[in-house]
Amino acid sequence: MKENVLITACGAKVGLLRAFREALAARGRGRVIACDAAADAAAFLDADRALRVPRWDDPGYGEALVEVCRRHEVGLLVPSADGEMPWLAPIAERLRAEGTAVLLPSTRTIGICADKRAFAAFCAARGFAVPETL
Repeated sequence: MKENVLITACGAKVGLLRAFREALAARGRGRVIACDAAADAAAFLDADRALRVPRWDDPGYGEALVEVCRRHEVGLLVPSADGEMPWLAPIAERLRAEGTAVLLPSTRTIGICADKRAFAAFCAARGFAVPETL
């Protein structure tokens, strides 16, 4: 069973990394792996393993993540930046098929949430109060 957690675009998400580390410590197994395109990502200092990967808009990003998950026995991939979600969506099923759970909403949900007008219309259609959108 794959026990490791990969946090992508980790940057300064030190609190997120520590929360996963504590949860894994309570279970007595698993490591937190952090990846980012920047060599100086603050979360690298707290990670069990720190890895540089291409930026999420780089054509090699998806393959790099697949390889990281495979090589480091990642059981859970946690994206930490909204902007990377559309880039992760095309590889999510592949990762799941290889045994890595991906905390990612559907492509439709990503699209709605990334578009302010679409999100306001979605909420209004379901009876939520939304501010007037101009």
